Amino acid sequence: MIKQYQLDKYIDLTISADDVERSKPYPDAVLKAINFLKINANETIVVGDSINDILMGQAAGSRTVFFAPKEHEVFYDTEKIKNLNPTYIIDKISGIKNLINKKYD
Repeated sequence: MIKQYQLDKYIDLTISADDVERSKPYPDAVLKAINFLKINANETIVVGDSINDILMGQAAGSRTVFFAPKEHEVFYDTEKIKNLNPTYIIDKISGIKNLINKKYD
């Protein structure tokens, strides 16, 4: 998906649950990336479509993006996730590019 939407030029590192001892909602994956890249948490964006994604990002001190396309409503209680107050809410993957470009404008 990252290459399909041409997001790879914006992403410096990806870490999966296999790369950490504790997976979401624990912030271990995000903290590992922050430490590896030697950056501050507020310089990171965690994009996800579930409660655990948003909780993980918030626990790490990152900005969070709730990816909430209409078709995901059958899988998740999107209102419950919105109540977690993610930093941003988008309904199209192209919204990620817009958020990244906003930072660099």
